[in-house]
Amino acid sequence: MSKRQLLIASLIAGTFALTACDQAKEAGDAAKGAVEKTGEVAKATGDAVAEGTKKAVEATGDAAKATGEAVADGTKKAVEATGDAAKATGEAVADGTKKAVEATGDAAKATGEAVAEGTKKAVEATGDAAKATGEAVAEGTKKVAEGTKDAAKATGEAVADGTKKAVEKTGEAVKATGEAGKEEVKKAEDKVEADQKY
Repeated sequence: MSKRQLLIASLIAGTFALTACDQAKEAGDAAKGAVEKTGEVAKATGDAVAEGTKKAVEATGDAAKATGEAVADGTKKAVEATGDAAKATGEAVADGTKKAVEATGDAAKATGEAVAEGTKKAVEATGDAAKATGEAVAEGTKKVAEGTKDAAKATGEAVADGTKKAVEKTGEAVKATGEAGKEEVKKAEDKVEADQKY
């Protein structure tokens, strides 16, 4: 029962008491016994009201106590639930962080392996390119040497042919010179012989 209800009950009881007193006063001249009986009724009513008020107060106290205990228990459970939730959240965060670190490590490992593989392939490709370049240079050098040899051979043949032709021309010139000299010698002899005849 609330304080308001207790107050209303007290007011009603008081009203009843006042009414009873008024009735007892008005009827006092008629019968003293009625007054006494009314007084007893008023006393009984007051006792009943007091007893009801006491029980109401006790019930209110019990209700307040029960309410306080229920609130305390609810608060305790709420705190425990909050603690459990915080613990679960912390564990979830720690597990998520662990998984994130592991995932980062795996990604770093995969990246390192990919870089190593790419570097290996680049080195191999560079080696293949260097080998191909060396082979091409060697082949080019070989062809240059062959070309130089062919050019030298052709030059030698050309020189030999030119020399041969020059020798032949020189021989022809010497021959022609010899024949011309013979002709001149003969003319000179013929002239000398003619002079001697005269």
